[in-house]
Amino acid sequence: MNEVSDLQKRRAENIIWNAAKSHGFTPDFKAYDADARADLYWNTIIGAVRRHYDYPKIEAVFRSFQSEEDSDAYEGLLWLGLENAVFEKERGDRPVLEALRRGYAERFLSQLVTTHDLPFCDTMALAHYRRALGLENRLDPYTEKLLNELEFSWELSTDEIVERAKALFERWFQIRLKEKEAEKKKRRFPLGLRKGKRSRAAIGNSGSVLPTIRAISTADSASVCRIRTSSAFRA
Repeated sequence: MNEVSDLQKRRAENIIWNAAKSHGFTPDFKAYDADARADLYWNTIIGAVRRHYDYPKIEAVFRSFQSEEDSDAYEGLLWLGLENAVFEKERGDRPVLEALRRGYAERFLSQLVTTHDLPFCDTMALAHYRRALGLENRLDPYTEKLLNELEFSWELSTDEIVERAKALFERWFQIRLKEKEAEKKKRRFPLGLRKGKRSRAAIGNSGSVLPTIRAISTADSASVCRIRTSSAFRA
């Protein structure tokens, strides 16, 4: 991706602030397309998450991933869940959001190269956006159950989302979500697959296109869980 100009950084901030209905914070990440232009859809989602939820609690969940081996993948999967919930909350107030989401999903599918060895996080994103477009998914029962749990309902409160996220990532990915500064020591989990759980090794660590908190990128195909049509960076 090209270098992001100050103009586009300010535009991204304005989109986020408008969606959040607040200017009293510095965005911790922003979204840009492959041409380094502020991405309207994802910056709106970023701002809307702050508007509808107690953001420090959501941020704590993201922060808890940081020492994990596949932190980008976990962050990307959580963003899929948040996007699903906040889209439903916003669509009534922002009718244009439905068209923006459809456009994003169509671009995502057109740019994603589907292979038999697609990284797991991309498999989930592919299924999520096919579902958003009303397209049929042919998922195994295991993956479909995880997708159903991951796509948070708009009716959930912040605390309910946080608790569901903690339970989901502990059960499916063998990690516990805790604020790392409150931990006296980090707990390690075996990497082998267990019944009802998926190992870190099964997630994959290259070629992904899901969103992540550190970078949501369309330009770097070798990055972990990056968005195809937008790129976000910590401010």
